[in-house]
Amino acid sequence: MRPMERGSICKSLAFSAAAGWLLCLDGAACSQGTGGPSRVATEAAPAVSAAALAQARTFYDARCAECHGAQGGGDGEKSASLRPLPQRLSDRMWQANVSNARIARVLVQGGPAAGKSPTMPAFAELAAQPELRAALVALIRSFKTP
Repeated sequence: MRPMERGSICKSLAFSAAAGWLLCLDGAACSQGTGGPSRVATEAAPAVSAAALAQARTFYDARCAECHGAQGGGDGEKSASLRPLPQRLSDRMWQANVSNARIARVLVQGGPAAGKSPTMPAFAELAAQPELRAALVALIRSFKTP
């Protein structure tokens, strides 16, 4: 084992084989010799009240779950008929690579605002409801699988 690998079993990605550059996405994202699953750093969910979170759940169940699924698994009733398939909001790698601001932008402006599918509708009314929008982001963050 090379010295830079001691204490970490993180798999490195080769950027350039010729240059020999390696990337470990995040030191915290790698398991530290435990043999357990890697942890992926994710932006923290916004702090919201319990009432706002309950309102977000009601909104999500009524407007989002039919495509994204009740727990964000991309397995809603309509998901099989959509192309591309709905985002799996529970996916830990997706969660690690998306900011709260981007989630909020897609909620308000729809999929095309983030270069995603036009089948993801915009919920423009959320632009005037910052507490509900933040609670929806928090709810989506809660779907992350370990």
